[in-house]
Amino acid sequence: MSDLVLGSAGLRRGHFLFESGHHGDVWLDLDLLCLRPGRLDAPITELSRKLREFRVDIVCGVLTGGAFVGLLTAIRIDAEFCYAERVSLPPTSEAAQVSYRIPGALRT
Repeated sequence: MSDLVLGSAGLRRGHFLFESGHHGDVWLDLDLLCLRPGRLDAPITELSRKLREFRVDIVCGVLTGGAFVGLLTAIRIDAEFCYAERVSLPPTSEAAQVSYRIPGALRT
């Protein structure tokens, strides 16, 4: 991934606990990518080229962050598109406290 794209995504390094409960050392704010959508042209073209061999029928992106990248990719590969919404779960002892759900109208 190009430095331009990573820089546009607010690349931060450190120790991060993700919503999934996993840990990582890189944080990207994907919402920032679409401030200058033209910068995504080459990366989306490359991603689309790689996905075509899999004959993808539908692309789903998380409404916060990934949905715009998913939509742009779905356009390029002529696939359907949907998004998933973040849903907070009741507190438990498990690390993951959120889930992502596709809205009812889009589930079919």
